[in-house]
Amino acid sequence: MAFYFSNLILQTAYQKIKWLTPRFYSLIPLSIVVFIGMFWPKVLGGGNKLITSLPVLHLSLLGLLGLFVLRLVFSMLSYGSSLPGGIFLPILTLGALLGAIYWKILADIGLLTPALLTNCIVYAMAGYFAGISKAPFTAILLVTEMVGSLEHLMPLALVTLSAYAVCDILHGRPIYEAMLDNLAAHTAKVSLLSTEQHEQFEFPIFVGSNLQDRMIKDIKWPKECLLLVIRRGEKEILPHGETVLKAGDTLVLLTTPKDRRSVQLNLNKLSKLPPD
Repeated sequence: MAFYFSNLILQTAYQKIKWLTPRFYSLIPLSIVVFIGMFWPKVLGGGNKLITSLPVLHLSLLGLLGLFVLRLVFSMLSYGSSLPGGIFLPILTLGALLGAIYWKILADIGLLTPALLTNCIVYAMAGYFAGISKAPFTAILLVTEMVGSLEHLMPLALVTLSAYAVCDILHGRPIYEAMLDNLAAHTAKVSLLSTEQHEQFEFPIFVGSNLQDRMIKDIKWPKECLLLVIRRGEKEILPHGETVLKAGDTLVLLTTPKDRRSVQLNLNKLSKLPPD
């Protein structure tokens, strides 16, 4: 839950930095990564090398805790700055570190043997991912593919479903869905949309439309609407200024009920489609 809420909070915290414009948010994680790279270069990157090296690093409990805090804070700062690094591998890395911490605590009091370290790492990765993403079956398949064996299948199912149940009891939401809503909620704080009731509607991009193959920043959008997401096939794309619209895309926009008709007409004019 700490990872869940901290990422949502950091997105808002960056926007409260008055002396730094959004295009320079990346300077904050950049300054940190330079420092980390000078002293602990092995902890950088996606985390796959760190995960595979945990069984042979023989770190102390304090070292594992420090590594976990370092990865957690750096992941939050990186994602909050809107850098395109993603959170998929960081989630798995943090899960692996939690598993190693759990094993270390029990091993120090004689309850676990060194041979069980790998199992703890594997199960913790799956449970951590399932709890944050609320996708237990995806976690099972993903980690099973990483391990390359079906021997862990039943324990993985137990751990991931338990993590899902705990997250559901705590009223947690899938991290990607929560981040999308958080971003939309902040962006929608512009004038009319933040004070009046608003609704979503969809606008398709047909073949031959004037909006096809154009960047979002080059389009003069109606001021009464906000582009939330672009649906392209089975994917949902968070739009930015250099996103290029394609034929077949469906735009999900936010506006007020009273402005929906005018926004629709303006979008029809932009795309050179006849009003309905």
